[in-house]
Amino acid sequence: MKLRGTLTEQQFKEQLLKFHNSLFADPSYKRLLQLLQDTYEDFKTAYILYWIPEQGEDIYTILINNKCIAIIELDRHDMQIEPIIQTISIQEYQLRLSKTQQILLAVAQALSTEDLKKYNQ
Repeated sequence: MKLRGTLTEQQFKEQLLKFHNSLFADPSYKRLLQLLQDTYEDFKTAYILYWIPEQGEDIYTILINNKCIAIIELDRHDMQIEPIIQTISIQEYQLRLSKTQQILLAVAQALSTEDLKKYNQ
């Protein structure tokens, strides 16, 4: 999907960057960041597409290195409970998206591509 610089895209970009910066800098995301680093050995960058706070756990949908989508359930109260991690391809994930959700993913992919270029310099 080609991005056109619309207001919707700009709002998604701001939201994605906010979560991205929090993931790498905010201590409250330390457990999630460590899990991503441990699970994905070539982990370099990630963009949180969705975060659903449930009663006892948080459910995250995350674009990893512009390669795959991770759906992660983290127990909020008991850190001993093993997280549930599902990894799916971007293509498989796209099949279930609305037009608006496809725009969000496209913006996240563009940001991820920029990040990966910085790592490869």
